[in-house]
Amino acid sequence: MKVVEIFRSIEGEGALMGKAVVFIRLYGCNMRCAWCDSVYSFEGKYEEIAIDEIVSKAALLGGAIFSVTGGEPFIHNELGALCDALLKLWKKVKIETNGSLWREIDKNVYIVASPKPPKYAINFNIALRANELKFVVDESLNLKTLLKKPFRAAYDRGVTTILQLESNKKTSLKRALALQDELLSFGVVSRVLPQLHKLLELP
Repeated sequence: MKVVEIFRSIEGEGALMGKAVVFIRLYGCNMRCAWCDSVYSFEGKYEEIAIDEIVSKAALLGGAIFSVTGGEPFIHNELGALCDALLKLWKKVKIETNGSLWREIDKNVYIVASPKPPKYAINFNIALRANELKFVVDESLNLKTLLKKPFRAAYDRGVTTILQLESNKKTSLKRALALQDELLSFGVVSRVLPQLHKLLELP
């Protein structure tokens, strides 16, 4: 598999924030977001590494969670096999995805879907399967987007909904708090969260 980096840090975003995580960043993405903070994951260098070697390298770093990220993990044909191998070592394996693609993976994998502007497209299988929906609160995010049919289906089954501040900006916080109140009026409970790793100056 094409691997950009394997490293340990804390989870800086979402419901698992603060936990010790080993990140496995895979190469390549099907999107080009203006505020992407990991452009090197699709424009930089990578190594071709076999799944068993990826697992060995990641296991040496410890941590409580394996997080498979990118780029976009779901573009990789071997994603399911990688998750299966990781699940044999850890209780929790997580995938960070933009939510636009899908392939079958083990039901025990924790999925965080972060739909991206301008279309905020999400594969319906992801909408039905994701454990978290995480929206970066930039100027384009609005209530109409948050109430799209696939997202409503996820809310109805109790998905954890995160309003993630864009680079911890005050303008993003103000917008996130307003959106949180608007969602509440539709019975949708969300959490407004910063990017903790940036506040702590961690990778």
